[in-house]
Amino acid sequence: MTETDLGAFTEALQACSYVTRGRRADDDLVAVYFKILQDQPIGRLVQALERFARTAETGRRFPSPTEIRAWMPQPPRLSARQEDPEAWKNYDDPVWWKRHWAAEDARTGRWRR
Repeated sequence: MTETDLGAFTEALQACSYVTRGRRADDDLVAVYFKILQDQPIGRLVQALERFARTAETGRRFPSPTEIRAWMPQPPRLSARQEDPEAWKNYDDPVWWKRHWAAEDARTGRWRR
């Protein structure tokens, strides 16, 4: 997050404060949470806070920064092909595999059908 994201963060944190405490969060509390969670991307952080505000019971205690981090949606994992497409470029090519195994057989002295 950057300083330009402070408005969106404050709005999302205030929504959590209204649900849990029935009042606005202090500016000092917002500043502390912003500093603690500054290493997180604003989009996922706001998603987590909004989800909490929608699903939390009224009167529940205000979440800690650690809890907010735990609720953040994780980015989708890339498959091995997406992470390193160059390594997988020949995976579906039967001619490449035939050459590969011929070279491997020549190197090891084994014969493969």
